[in-house]
Amino acid sequence: MKAGDARRHDDLVAAAAAEFDDVDTLMLAHFSTSRARPAVERVVTAPVLTSPDSAVAALRKRLLGDSSGD
Repeated sequence: MKAGDARRHDDLVAAAAAEFDDVDTLMLAHFSTSRARPAVERVVTAPVLTSPDSAVAALRKRLLGDSSGD
């Protein structure tokens, strides 16, 4: 990402994620890797979560009692 090549970054994250073939779920825990979610979803069959999405859903639920983010 520092080099400005976002596509290469996403491809590298996806290639690493493809190595995890026996998992129920993948979490892209760093905010910087969350942008790679579409690339990762193309190479894995497990659901892919990102920490920003999960954090927003949890915050929404806490603040609004909204269950739509579950």
